[in-house]
Amino acid sequence: MLTTRLFDIPICVLDLETTGASVEYGDRVVEIGILRIENGQVVRSVDQLVNPGRHISGGASAITGITLDMLMDKPCFGDCWQEVLELLNGAIVVGHNVGFDLSFLHGECRRLRVQFCEMLGDPSVLDTVRIARKQFGRGGNGLQRLAARLGIIPAGAHRALVDCHTTHRVLHEMLHPHGGWDVTLERANELQGIHLKLSAMPGGKTVLPTEIAEALVDGSRVRISYLDAKNRRSDREVTPKFVRRISGALTLVAHCHLKEEQRMFKIDRIISTTSVSSLFYV
Repeated sequence: MLTTRLFDIPICVLDLETTGASVEYGDRVVEIGILRIENGQVVRSVDQLVNPGRHISGGASAITGITLDMLMDKPCFGDCWQEVLELLNGAIVVGHNVGFDLSFLHGECRRLRVQFCEMLGDPSVLDTVRIARKQFGRGGNGLQRLAARLGIIPAGAHRALVDCHTTHRVLHEMLHPHGGWDVTLERANELQGIHLKLSAMPGGKTVLPTEIAEALVDGSRVRISYLDAKNRRSDREVTPKFVRRISGALTLVAHCHLKEEQRMFKIDRIISTTSVSSLFYV
């Protein structure tokens, strides 16, 4: 399959919205988006709200606009998983920071005792964040910022199927200089710097948002919008130092340039992150 053109391989773009950032501490899926593309055309899609059976963090709700009231009469993941795996079957899995989505998919399937990696035959995975880092370096690789850099105007943001469409367009634009959908899977793997397989992706472990993960590596600043305990929004410029758990909550410890001191920010209350360096690209 490595020498096969992407045009000739089914591709599934996956995006999940969740109750929060930490699959390890019980956060769940609230929305599933999947696009299945064959021969360059979308042939099927899933756009499904999911009842998570638990509360949604204030930050997650602020990001997506999804509230618990919207989910009360929706199916649980246990009612959806077969359709999800049916769409993914036989396809390359594509996503933006796809480790996040796959970690939640793994967590949901593990709850159901479904061995989804084995059922899918351990497919190849393409991560548009990795491809962007190889092309543009670190910084500015969040989905909306990257789309703007590539001249793409998304139809919206932070809803699963809308983000699938944006990711699909982002992938196409980044592949275009190399032959578009005519590139082989082997060449696509070279463009992301690694041949990823589903079995090698995070299994039910928390994956950080793109801009925070990059800033932790290179010591750069990010601009965050944050909801405090009273759901008041504030904007801060911070330099992330490390992430740790405090009373079960995944927490970013960072130098706050507004207060000029070290502060702590719960990850699931950060509603947007932008690399300060990426502001020059728009």
